[in-house]
Amino acid sequence: MSNFSGPLKSKRSRRRKRQSNVNAESHVEACSQNQSTPPGELRSQSEQSRESSVESICVEPVDSGETMTSSDKIDEKHIFRGKEFSAWKTRIKILLRSRKLISTSEDLPVDSDNAARTAFAEKESKAMALIIDCLDNQRLVEISECIDGTLKQIMEKLSSIYEDCGAASVNALLSRLESLCYNESKEMNEHIAEFESIVNQLRMAKENLSSQILAFKLLSTLPPLWNSIKSAFNVAFAERTITIDEVKKTLYSEEAGRKKSNIERTSMNSESVSEVLYSRGGQSNG
Repeated sequence: MSNFSGPLKSKRSRRRKRQSNVNAESHVEACSQNQSTPPGELRSQSEQSRESSVESICVEPVDSGETMTSSDKIDEKHIFRGKEFSAWKTRIKILLRSRKLISTSEDLPVDSDNAARTAFAEKESKAMALIIDCLDNQRLVEISECIDGTLKQIMEKLSSIYEDCGAASVNALLSRLESLCYNESKEMNEHIAEFESIVNQLRMAKENLSSQILAFKLLSTLPPLWNSIKSAFNVAFAERTITIDEVKKTLYSEEAGRKKSNIERTSMNSESVSEVLYSRGGQSNG
């Protein structure tokens, strides 16, 4: 037994030494981590997770007032650009109903009290604003005379222009084109926009007029004060083909020139008045 006791003891001592070395290395590593990490960050992941979840629950959303929801936005399909009026009219009826506004053909009941009148007026105002947002610029010009009226009048105006495309409608449009006359109290672009609106409606009714005929008809809408322009084009008509775009360009240029002349004339008249007043003042002083 004595021969084996020595090796056994030496093996046990070597195992104890290795274990103590491992424990020492673990202690050193733990200490180094504690020194490099601030005390406030030595929290478990579960604690951090619980705190972040509590913060997300406790944070209240900031009230930024009224916001436009997806249902309040005007979709491209609701914009009327002069085509497929019947389909657009149906979409608008559904849109007004979804927003709990008045229908396009609704009138205020005769026996309504003040509260009912106020409520109707508010709904009609919102409905008219919505309709205006659903029209492109050309259609807006066409219903401009109805802006101060009612929603029903706006829709009736659009219906009279776009709902009927039969022979009677074509004749009515041609009559409107023949009777159209430029009023110099308006801008030339407004007059041309009205002219083009009638032409577009004729095209929708399959009544296409050539560019030269349209040029002649636009010139025929000018009043006598524009006879010099009309005469110049009448000479040109005999020599070559005149397009509607050429006439429009000339009319815009002529309008700009006349405005400039009126400004200069007004300035000259003011100077003349000043000279007269000055001379009168000099005479009275003399």
